[in-house]
Amino acid sequence: MTKNLSTYEKGLALELRLAELFKKMGYHVTHDAKKVGLSGAEHQIDVLAEYNCPLHISKIIVEAKSYDKPIDKDRIMKLMQIVTDLGADRGIIVTTSYFTPEAVKTATGHNVELWDREQLARLLGEIEISASEQGLMKEVTFIERAVRFNLSIQDAQRIEKSILEQRAKGGFLGAGKINETLESISLQYLPYYEAEIQTSISENEKTGLLSKRTVQKVVTVRTNLNGQNGDLVTVTEEGLTLPYPFLKRLSEEDIRVFKIMQEKKWYSSKDLSGLGISEGKTRKILSILANVGAVKTAIGNRGVTIYQPLVEFPNDPRLLKSISDSLKVQEVSTKDATFISPSMEASDVMKRLECYWNGKVNNLSILYFPCYICTLTTQDGSKRTDVIDATSGKLIEF
Repeated sequence: MTKNLSTYEKGLALELRLAELFKKMGYHVTHDAKKVGLSGAEHQIDVLAEYNCPLHISKIIVEAKSYDKPIDKDRIMKLMQIVTDLGADRGIIVTTSYFTPEAVKTATGHNVELWDREQLARLLGEIEISASEQGLMKEVTFIERAVRFNLSIQDAQRIEKSILEQRAKGGFLGAGKINETLESISLQYLPYYEAEIQTSISENEKTGLLSKRTVQKVVTVRTNLNGQNGDLVTVTEEGLTLPYPFLKRLSEEDIRVFKIMQEKKWYSSKDLSGLGISEGKTRKILSILANVGAVKTAIGNRGVTIYQPLVEFPNDPRLLKSISDSLKVQEVSTKDATFISPSMEASDVMKRLECYWNGKVNNLSILYFPCYICTLTTQDGSKRTDVIDATSGKLIEF
């Protein structure tokens, strides 16, 4: 990483992070835009965020200042003039420092918002701010490894035979009987991405016998995503499990709203419309969350639809056990099995994980997980497969 960065380099890194933030909020973003105002003067804009409203295009002018010193009122007055000249809805000055009392007083009552370091940390996280002060994202290391398997093919055949016998018996009074034949079985390695991610979490810290305070703590953890479909996975006594199967179906904006909904029990669409997202779009996101089973709906006062989270978002990634922390891994060898290539791009994996925990991925690797793929034929001649975890002997659900 570059040392002794200039103010320009720090500012550029902050601008790019702010541009990404507004993109996630649904805005069309232009970085380093140049616009001519009503006065005929050309203005340079660090980040121009535009949103298509029903009757007009909402414009926000964002000015980024990666400074150690406070921002004074002259900067505020200059931005106010630019906002007026360009006919923008509002302006935002963002600083990694703070504002002087005169600057705060000048902005009061005008269409200019002041984001100091504390506000920026709530939106980006302290990790992102520190990263911007150190320059742009560093290169991520990338390696491939494989998990050791414990079961022989004979063991897997016995397990699958037992599974087929149970299905043939059916459930209560023989309901739901399924007759299948095992056609073939083979050892294959399925791809799972493992990321080392650095993020900031909130923890309660004791300050006395009956008192405590909430502190922010930076942690580094390893976590895994299925390399084929993006499922977040964890390791339990039952083997690989999918604690949040609905997450892969959500966009970054959906996830952002779902995370905010963890703060209290019930929400209406109006409660969430102050996030830079229109109420109509908020209702659409809430409908998506309801359809995937993340929230449930009810009718509140005056017939207003309200939403309650059904699942707790894993705000602390340490609650998920990574594959390499739980199982033995080794160098990749292609002699004994078939290795399936991941269909997800590494950049997409990094983007998704950073969205989940507002952190930075430092290292990324592929862990090939051993499974026995059992090809089955049903009575009507159709084919399907069972996937048996070659470390635990349990069926893997997809």
